[in-house]
Amino acid sequence: MTRDLVIRPARDQESALLASLHKECFAKAWSKKQIIPMLAMPGAFVLVAERGEKAQGFIMVRAGGGEAEILTICVVPAARGQRLGEHLITASLAHLLAYGEPISPAPENAAKVMPLFLEVAESNQAARALYARMGFEIVGKRPNYYRHEDGRQETALMMKLQP
Repeated sequence: MTRDLVIRPARDQESALLASLHKECFAKAWSKKQIIPMLAMPGAFVLVAERGEKAQGFIMVRAGGGEAEILTICVVPAARGQRLGEHLITASLAHLLAYGEPISPAPENAAKVMPLFLEVAESNQAARALYARMGFEIVGKRPNYYRHEDGRQETALMMKLQP
């Protein structure tokens, strides 16, 4: 099912599209107004997953200081279970290898390999399974980090991938 999948860089004028996709995926979604400055952050990039020219998800990553962080990754509910999240992470790793900063000090010809971090809700079993399958490991916890609409608080797991 990947033959018609296209992963491409987000265009400057797509903040409304990104906000719409984020809203489909998260109860506390980022607005267009919140996304615009994130796109302008140094070291930030966004990749969009499309099928048939229809956006089905995206990943936002920021690299700097010899490491990178997935700020958000989302796949719309109708497209889940098709490995889009895995493809977005893999494409992000390729982008980081091509354009990221090397870990200092590094010889001139050293690969541009940097650790990739993310945070995920402890209860998000599907995302945790994806990240574990890709080699991410839990490196810490942030108790009561997420606040749900019903008032519940939830721990964020901090995960790291060292490619």
